[in-house]
Amino acid sequence: MTPSTEPPEAEGLPAPARHIPNSSDRTPGKSLHERKTAVAVKVPPHMGGADKAEVRRLTRDLEQSRDRQAQLEGQKFLCNHLDSLSQQLNQTSGAGTVNYRLVFIPRGKTPVSVIPPEQGGADVQARVQALRQQAKPLVQQARAYFSEGRVEELNRQLAETKREVGQLFNKLEQLQVEPVMAAILPAPTVLRDLSSVLGEPPQNIDPATDDSEFVLIPQPVARPVVPGRPAPSTPPAPFPDAVSAPAPAPAPAPAPVSHKIKTQQWLEFYRSGGRIDGQRFTLEQIRRFTDRQLEDEHDYIQLLFPNMHDSPHNPNAPAQNPQMIQEIRNDPVMQGELQKSLDQMLEFWGLKRIGDDIHVIPGQVSRHAVWVGDFDHNHKRITRVLSCLTECGYVKCAANLEKALQAERQRNRQAPITYWAGVVGYPSNRPLYFSRASG
Repeated sequence: MTPSTEPPEAEGLPAPARHIPNSSDRTPGKSLHERKTAVAVKVPPHMGGADKAEVRRLTRDLEQSRDRQAQLEGQKFLCNHLDSLSQQLNQTSGAGTVNYRLVFIPRGKTPVSVIPPEQGGADVQARVQALRQQAKPLVQQARAYFSEGRVEELNRQLAETKREVGQLFNKLEQLQVEPVMAAILPAPTVLRDLSSVLGEPPQNIDPATDDSEFVLIPQPVARPVVPGRPAPSTPPAPFPDAVSAPAPAPAPAPAPVSHKIKTQQWLEFYRSGGRIDGQRFTLEQIRRFTDRQLEDEHDYIQLLFPNMHDSPHNPNAPAQNPQMIQEIRNDPVMQGELQKSLDQMLEFWGLKRIGDDIHVIPGQVSRHAVWVGDFDHNHKRITRVLSCLTECGYVKCAANLEKALQAERQRNRQAPITYWAGVVGYPSNRPLYFSRASG
């Protein structure tokens, strides 16, 4: 997650290594995703003392709001994965791959991975099975808690905290400082025994605790292995270690793919549904995304709308280059698929394209909320779309999209997004136009 002063094509700064508090700096109430350099600001040399004090206060408030958002994101992650947890613990046929770890942390001993199961002999497997049985009632209690209308309250608090983060960014920018913040990730959350504290939610992990507990640790989804290429190394998410085990040697990194190969693979991705090395999705898979997937997945937008700059969030995605632009200009198939990609994202955002005109669909408040509000990662996605369209020559459509978005923000008394305006309006020697068909 980055402020608007960062390059607009970036969906998020690369997150620093997670900081696991040690005995000297464990502070109750701080999530494991707390980082000593989670928020940094560049203060102009001419700034006076009073303004510097205000910057320090705003930065402190931003760090607290950021940590609060990580905690709420962690609780929402738990809420969204309770069905998966239940299937995994019961080892049902519907249990598939997971993007989390469920770890049992015994007091003063080495943590045990319950999901996925710890590797080892019969004694280890027997212990994992026993821990599964212990975790099942905790999952059921969490399901009962969230089933009683509390999801709406969680979403309300999360939306309010996101607004606070955006407002604090805006205030810092108004003081002419350059705030930079590491990506906000869901914080690990404890599966607690709620039977004696009815009405209380699950808690994010307190690094100062010495209690034995089950902890849900969100993780990125593992990248698929491309035949004939070494598997990418994805280190597991760390957890508070009572007894630290020696870290395994890192796996060798995959051989880098040349820009020429990436360009060719991207062209085949759009023309015939080919797969790009190191990427999770084909074009056909993205076309079948639900709204939930379009919101929650973060490494597909770079494939649909490449920019001239590498994306820090998906650095292996092909970057836009003159050859790709030339192919789009000359190939009706590429133009048609780019049009489908645009229409897919516009529908997700509650918009409709007719030719190069963009219209806000009335009444789709929930779809509009992700870009009408103060701060959201969809703002960066929109910048990427505008930039790609402009670079390829669709300057009229890009300008109309930016105009429609800004007008709706103004109608909702929201400030205009300056970096949207900064990537449109450039003339093209060979302007392109979309057809009247939509969807």
